[in-house]
Amino acid sequence: MDLPIDIRPKYQDDENFVYATWLNSYRYTSLFCKNLRNSIFFPFHRKIIGYIFDKKVTRCNIACLADDHKVILGYCVFEVGESPIIHYVYVKEGFRKMGIATKLIESMGIDLKKTSYTHQTQCLTPLAQKISEMTYNPYKL
Repeated sequence: MDLPIDIRPKYQDDENFVYATWLNSYRYTSLFCKNLRNSIFFPFHRKIIGYIFDKKVTRCNIACLADDHKVILGYCVFEVGESPIIHYVYVKEGFRKMGIATKLIESMGIDLKKTSYTHQTQCLTPLAQKISEMTYNPYKL
């Protein structure tokens, strides 16, 4: 199925969706979080996401329906610069394996050979293996 999508920058109205899906999907798809209590993970990781978004070099691209930009299919949060960083890539479960994550990565316009990523999940790991130029480095926050 070739779903017509657009990639756009994050709107202010998208922020709650991005925070909620990032927190929940990372909590339940990452080995890093496996043994953390919810009372520890959610407040502390919310602060980490806030710190990432407070950086002037942070961008967030949204994949949405071409005919309705309010319908979010996924997003990527990344930093631009000499050594780009991908912090998080998310695609709604019903829209996975349709090339949306790949389109989001391509939309960043960054050199993947110089890129690292900070959050490893069951969803991003296969993509990172496919795009083997990227390096996992959780300390680049």
